[in-house]
Amino acid sequence: MYFLKLSQGILYEALSSFYNSNKKPTATPLGFIITGRDTIKLRIFKNSKTCREILKNRPDIILNLTNNPKLFLIFSFKEVFKEQIENIRFIESSRVNAPKIAPEHGIYGYIECKIENVKEHEDQIHVTLSIENIDAATPYITLEPFSRVINHMIDIAVYLTKIHKLEDNKEIRKYADLLNYSIHIIKDYCSTDLCSEYLNMINKVIKELGLKDKIFSNYDLDISI
Repeated sequence: MYFLKLSQGILYEALSSFYNSNKKPTATPLGFIITGRDTIKLRIFKNSKTCREILKNRPDIILNLTNNPKLFLIFSFKEVFKEQIENIRFIESSRVNAPKIAPEHGIYGYIECKIENVKEHEDQIHVTLSIENIDAATPYITLEPFSRVINHMIDIAVYLTKIHKLEDNKEIRKYADLLNYSIHIIKDYCSTDLCSEYLNMINKVIKELGLKDKIFSNYDLDISI
C-alpha cells in the first residue's frame, strides 16, 4: 500500500476541487500548507472566483495531488482549454461532499477537507481546512526520479496567471523574467512529447488571452518557443 508523506510547514501545490454555486464540479490550482496534525491553510486572492465561492458557499474541498503539469495549466486557464476541461472526469469522494478528479488523469492522492474557518484580510482570505480523510488514488504507484523540469512546468502556470491579472509593470517584469527562465529550462533539458505539447499549450494561452504585448512590451526577453 502506498502512503502519502506530508510534512508540516512546506508549501505544496494541488488542484482544489469542489462543487460550485451551480452544483457542478470545478477545480483550481492552489498552494497549501499543513499547519497541524489535521489542519491545512490556504491563502486565496480576493479577486478570484474561488474566493467568491468560498465566501458564499463554504464548500467541502478535495486537494487532488498530481505531478501532471498540464492539469495545472488547464485549470488555471479554463476559458482557453474548454475542450480539455470537458474531457476530465470527476468522481465522488468518500467522506465529504466534493468531487475528486479521477485517477486516470494523473492524480496519485487525495486530501478530503471541510472548511473550518475563513479570515478576511486586505487582499486575501485565509482558509483553515480540517482534514477528514487522506487517500492514495491507487494501491500501487510508480514514481520517476525527481526532475526540476516538472517543477518549472507547474511554476509556468502560476507565472502566467500572475501576468494575466497584474497591471503594475514592475510586477509583470518580475514574473516575465521567471517565466522566461522556466521556459528555457524546459526547452534546454526536456525533449519528450509532453514538453513539446506543454510549450504549445503555453503559446495557446499567450495568444488567446492577448498576453504577448504584456509580456514582451519594453522587455528584452527571449520567450520564443
